[in-house]
Amino acid sequence: MMHGYIIERQGVSWDERFYKSYDSNNEPVFGSDKGATIFVSREDAESTRMKIINESHIYVTVHARSEFYPPGF
Repeated sequence: MMHGYIIERQGVSWDERFYKSYDSNNEPVFGSDKGATIFVSREDAESTRMKIINESHIYVTVHARSEFYPPGF
């Protein structure tokens, strides 16, 4: 089972879907699942989610990695 949480935005291609980090202009950067930031706790992921929504006005959601990667993946 994959542990941790990731932040996803919908309505974009897979290569632009997952939160990676903030750039030097304090804008969120998104990419494929391979470069996604993995949060240890849901609380940390939710905190970053709210920052993205409130500051950048981009709607994103938090998901357990296990939702994308089934057991045995």
